[in-house]
This record gives sequence, C-alpha cells and structure tokens, in this order.
Amino acid sequence: MTTTHLQPPNPIKTVWIALKELARFLALLLPGFLALFLIVRAFVNGHVSDITFALWLLVMQALSLLVPNPITETRVDRKAILIKLAALLPAILMLFPLTVVVLIFGELDTAAFVFHLAFGIGGTPLGEFVPYLVTVAIYWCAILITLYRLRNWLRRIPFWWSLCCFGLIAGNPLVRDVLFNQFQAKYSRGESLITAFQDPVLIAPTEGENPDLIILYLEGMERTYGIKDSFGEIYAPIERLAESGVSFSDVAQIDGTGWSLAGMTATQCGMPLMPMGSLPLNRTADMKQIGAGVTCLTDILHARGYHSTYASTTEIIGSDRGHYGFDNFYRTHQLDQIVDKANAMTPGAIAAREAGDTSWALRDGEGYAIALAHVEARLKSDQPYALILSTMDTHGPKAHMSEKCVTDGQPKVSDDLTDAVACTSKLTETFIAELRDLTKHRNTRIVVASDHLAHHNNLSPQLDQHPRRNMVMFLNGPDAPRVIDKPAAMPDVFPTLLHWLGWLDSGAPQAAGIGKSLLHDPTTLIETFGIDGVNDRLRRDVELAAKFWHSAP
Repeated sequence: MTTTHLQPPNPIKTVWIALKELARFLALLLPGFLALFLIVRAFVNGHVSDITFALWLLVMQALSLLVPNPITETRVDRKAILIKLAALLPAILMLFPLTVVVLIFGELDTAAFVFHLAFGIGGTPLGEFVPYLVTVAIYWCAILITLYRLRNWLRRIPFWWSLCCFGLIAGNPLVRDVLFNQFQAKYSRGESLITAFQDPVLIAPTEGENPDLIILYLEGMERTYGIKDSFGEIYAPIERLAESGVSFSDVAQIDGTGWSLAGMTATQCGMPLMPMGSLPLNRTADMKQIGAGVTCLTDILHARGYHSTYASTTEIIGSDRGHYGFDNFYRTHQLDQIVDKANAMTPGAIAAREAGDTSWALRDGEGYAIALAHVEARLKSDQPYALILSTMDTHGPKAHMSEKCVTDGQPKVSDDLTDAVACTSKLTETFIAELRDLTKHRNTRIVVASDHLAHHNNLSPQLDQHPRRNMVMFLNGPDAPRVIDKPAAMPDVFPTLLHWLGWLDSGAPQAAGIGKSLLHDPTTLIETFGIDGVNDRLRRDVELAAKFWHSAP
C-alpha cells in the first residue's frame, strides 16, 4: 500500500497570490473609487474638480482596463449584471444635473435648482458648461465600468445592487429636501416667519418727494472682495464709492436669496424666493406670476407715478416663463419696460446683434452705455423714473472683461476672476461719476449692491477664509457718509430703501416683507435667530412661501 504525502502549502506563494489578487482588485477599483470620491467631496465640502481631473481619470481607467480580469460566467450571468447596472441609471440620471451644478457653483442651492428647473435657463451659454458636463459623464461612467469589472467580487455581497440603488437615492440632496418639505408641510409645528411679515405702510406721495431712482446690481460682487490682504486693490473703486454714501457692512446671505432674481425679490420685496412647500416643483412651475402675494418696489413706484425700467445685458424677454423668471417677476409687479440684449438700441448692442453674437451677455461696459442712454432719454420728461440695472461679467466661473479694460480694445475672457472684478469695479466707478454728472440738475438717488454672494470661482478658497457679506450702499441721499454694521440679510434692504427715500410712515413699523429698516432701531431676524436659525425656519416655512406665491399651502 502506497502512502501519499500532501505537500504543505508554500506560505510565501500563498501570500504572493493573495497580494496579486489584492493588487488586481485595487487596480480595478481605483477609477470608480476616485470618481465617487470626487463627487462626494464636491457635494459634502464644496471642493470641486474640473475637466483636468476627468482627463486624468480617463487615463487611469484606460490603464485599469489593461489589468487581466478573468471571470468564469455564463451569458445569463453577464446579462443579469448588465440589467442590474442599467437599473441604476435612473438614480444616476437624477444625480447627474445636480453633480454638474455642484461642480460649477461649488454648492447645491436646492431652492435655486428647483426654481430654475421650473422656470428654465433659456439663454445660458451652454458651451461654457460643456467641460463640466463631460467631467460628470466621465465620473459616472467610471463608476459603472468599475462596478461591472468588479462583478466577480460583488456577487459575494448579498443585495449589493439594492445597496447601490438605495445609496444613490438616499444621497440625492434634492430627494432628501423634497421629502423633508413633505414632512414639514404635514407635521411641522414650528413657528412661521409669517409672524414677522409686514406690508409696508407708506405715506401718500406728495410733490417733490419722488426722486429719480437708479439701482445697480453688480453680479456676485460681494463686500468680501474688499479685503486687501486676500485680494489686493481689485475692489478699491467700489470702496471709494462706498465712502461717499451710506454703506452696510454686515448684510448676510440667507436661503432663497442666493441667485440673481432671488436677490432682487429680497431687496425689492423683502422676501426670499422659496419653492412652494410640499410640492416645490409643480406648484412653482404652475406660477406664471412671481411674488403676486406681496407688494414690491416696482408696485410702489407705479403707484407713485414713476416710469420704471429693468435693463440687463442678457436676454430677458422670452417664453411664458421668461428667461430665469425675470420677465415674469417684473411683469407681475407693474414694471413699464424691459431693455435687454435683444432690444437695446445702443450702437454696441446693435452691432452685436448684427454680428450674430451668441454669447450669454453683452459686456458690462455696454450695459453701462445702455443705462446712460436710457437715463438721458428719461431726463427729457418731468415724470420721475426708476432704472434697475444688472451686470454679468463677474458671474464666473469664467472672468469676462469689457474692451475698456483691455489694452488691445477687444473683450477678453480669462480663468481668473480677479480680472473681471477689477474691470467691473473700475467701470462702475466711472459709470457712477458719469451718471452723477448727467443727473446733477435733478434729485437722483443711487443704490449699488451685489445681487448675491459670488458663485464658485478661482477666488473661492480666499473668499471662504472670511465671513462673506453682500455689498450694499446708498449714494446721493441726504445722510452724511457712514457705515452701518447692524447684522442683517438681503430682505432688510427693501424697508431700508423705502425708509431712505422717506416713503415709510414714521408712525408705523419701519418694516416691509420680513425685513426691518437698518436706518432704524428694530431688531432684525438675523439679530434674533442668527443666520443658521433663519435658514432653518425658511426651509420648512410653507406658510411664508405661500404668502409670497399667493397660494394656499
């Protein structure tokens, strides 16, 4: 009888095989893991990535595909894994636009996303955003390819597909916020900020109390750019303007005020622009009127006999929902005229149309030319007028510069927003000087403000090192120049403006919307609850949103 002796396993060989298997696993895992890391990092911490990261990830994915991946499986097994991966696509497609937004803006403002989903983004230069779309497509493709190549290991994990699907849905911030809205609408017992709401109590208009009014919104031109240790002298012209009037140093950004139209509803109506409660998408989309439930600045101007105009370097007049909702908002509130890229009659605007210009907007220099031409025309009439003007060059992530800021006299685009901030600051100071000279024989009040804090750009790391605040200043008024450091938010600007114009009844609350006049003593909501406290209430305040939209919750 022969005895067979089994050779004991070679421990070195066993370890070597295990290490090779681990190395192969990590090589297959790495592209998808990095893609997931970059996406999660953007959503959680606002650390964004761009096409450069995506291209390197493509190289890494290509190298990963060279790694042998022997798998014994039947056609049925392969078909089953492909079906499961295809079933993940709806959840990924729901996350796809959110990922693009986060990579562009550095954060996801749910209120802004829902609003623009309802009212559209017509006129947006999608060409500038193509690199971000490609980046996000590469990230999610890398994740799907990685899951497919790791199928041999995934089969050992019970319910792995269900876990992936649940993770994608649960990780979708829009889904979470909608569910949160539903829950709050049904079960919340928190006190609504509607208790702070106040219709403005106005004095009757009398002759001589209706100065011409010019409001200039500088796109994302927050006060933080004035910190010289971080940004040098790029903001110096704006600071010089502030020294000649009343400026406000502590105007924070709260929920529902973080994009251009929302900044305008805050400063002209005293109200943030929040979605409609438990049904934020379809309830907002059904509203062709914006803010119909509240009195806004242009309503008051109309009642006092003003001719009011909104001027923009972008195209505003569009579909039934307008471009970005501007048309809807101003038509709701009795504005007389909109001047935009499509109908402005300055030589530069006409030349741009004749040249077939397809860019997002005319440059800020041309916007100021449009404003000066409009003011010159209005000065021929005794009727008081109001001009609301918004700029665009400092929007980001690209920096746009008008030809007056460039040595060769041609508009320029760069990746450094320092260029745009410096250019627009300089042009704004010149514009205000020209405006003052043009209107020196008439009582003209001027407001200069950022519409919101800056969107993500190459200067964001420096901006985030400081408390970020909006820029607001009142020029040409009766008050001596001073700085008011009362803690506030953008809705407080509306009653402050009415107070400064002398239109609020001194015997009534110096308030409008949910804002309080910063030229008076009332405690603001920011002083009472803090920024986080106000935001917490706004996110669940269905009653206040219903008041703004003039619809029952």
